[in-house]
Amino acid sequence: MIRDIDQGRTIVEAAAATGLPVWLGFTCRLSDDGESVLLRGRDAERPLQDCIGSVLAGRSCSAVAVMHSDINATNRALDTVLEGWAGPIACYPSAANGRTQTGGSVI
Repeated sequence: MIRDIDQGRTIVEAAAATGLPVWLGFTCRLSDDGESVLLRGRDAERPLQDCIGSVLAGRSCSAVAVMHSDINATNRALDTVLEGWAGPIACYPSAANGRTQTGGSVI
């Protein structure tokens, strides 16, 4: 799962150098105004559309996934992915309502 685009490019290149398939995953959310899809970053959230292209540009990925994201964000993120990716896509949205607690983690 890529949470930092700058590191993500390096990670994808290094993983591809092994010769094994590389699956790239993103976690997203909708912006507060609901207008854009944001990549849930480690240090910052950035519009997915602004950052996905640089990671996919090398064509080192075998598949792209949108995961751990609210269903509405997932639908919009898939539209963004499809604009720049013609390969296999994986998708598993989060169905949790945010109120369930397990071991101190909200899922």
